[in-house]
Amino acid sequence: MSQRPALTFILINVMLDSIGIGLIIPVMPDLIREVDGGSLAEAAVWGGLLMTVFAVMQFLCAPMMGSLSDRFGRRPILLATLLIMSLDYLVMAVAGTLWLLFAGRIVGGVMAATQSTATAFIADISKHHGAPIAQVPQNHPDKPALHHRNRDPEGRQRDADHLR
Repeated sequence: MSQRPALTFILINVMLDSIGIGLIIPVMPDLIREVDGGSLAEAAVWGGLLMTVFAVMQFLCAPMMGSLSDRFGRRPILLATLLIMSLDYLVMAVAGTLWLLFAGRIVGGVMAATQSTATAFIADISKHHGAPIAQVPQNHPDKPALHHRNRDPEGRQRDADHLR
């Protein structure tokens, strides 16, 4: 796969994952009220729990997705997660119980945990392997202050004793 179509594919994938979080938020209260039959306040509580479950699963499963992409390849994992996420949205659209919504959000959170896979994919196709990622900490706003404090007036690295 050449670099430009591959980069387009990965950016679309990341965009769809990001949109997927925000896509469900506007319809979540009505969906919960339709399923549960409760008030808007109850729907807000359930919606918050559903969003929390999604975020926690995404956080917990990101290392697993990274390992799977190392083992089976980045592209197959990304394509599989896109397919499963689309099926998850269909299940959530026809869900008749809150527990089915929770199962859908759990699966969705696991499948949306592909940021590490996307980053690795970009590093794999990059001509400068890892250079942009390696430069990120150097561009952190706090870095110049720390950098200056750890150097003597001639620019040499100081020992860590002065930090104690």
